[in-house]
Amino acid sequence: MRTKRPFLLCLLACGLAMGASASSAKSPARSTGKAALATCPSQPQHDRRFAEPAPAYPPESIERREEGAAVLGFTVRADGLVEPGSVKITESSGFESLDAAAVKVLEARRYTPACRDGIAVEAVVTDRVRFAIDSPPTNNPYRPAQHPGYPVSAVRLGAEGAVTVTFVVGPDGYVKADTLVITESGGELFDYAVMRTAPNWYFEPARQAGIAVEHAHEFRVVFELRKPPAPPATASPPNSP
Repeated sequence: MRTKRPFLLCLLACGLAMGASASSAKSPARSTGKAALATCPSQPQHDRRFAEPAPAYPPESIERREEGAAVLGFTVRADGLVEPGSVKITESSGFESLDAAAVKVLEARRYTPACRDGIAVEAVVTDRVRFAIDSPPTNNPYRPAQHPGYPVSAVRLGAEGAVTVTFVVGPDGYVKADTLVITESGGELFDYAVMRTAPNWYFEPARQAGIAVEHAHEFRVVFELRKPPAPPATASPPNSP
């Protein structure tokens, strides 16, 4: 089964990439005193190296056909672990069993910590855990996929294009790199930008009977230069009598 979801990307002509970031409220920086990190995200990032299976669906919730999404806030420490006891439900799924399962999975997650001036610090993060008994892969608005940057060479050439790519999303929600196939080319520059970035894309994985499964997915990425605004119309002077 394959799902199709349009993915429109309109980037500035300067070609700046829109970085992925967890939607979060920043906490005051607190240095660890450790050596500077090689990478320095402004907010904690869910690292694929620490990917875990999708949250287990409570059996009693499957029996009762309970579905929903819980939004949670929590603190990620400077070592990348979630601070014990910090996970709080900010938006309930509507079911206590699903909320409890969401808290349990987030307490066990590990992140690449945020940093300030190259030093790891703790920060407050917001994330979502979705439970759907039978569903395709779904975008998580709190963990947006990293978008390809507009190739600088394409900006200089004034080039635009679109790339359609298919792939398999694994049970952990990440794209399986060896399944990437471009089904509609946008040209070498745009194809390369998508193929380089797509292996880091994350989705809430597909489920069948509540169990996370592999699922084929399709994305269309549109590269479009922002057009300069039209000059304002000038009013004609009134005719003299």
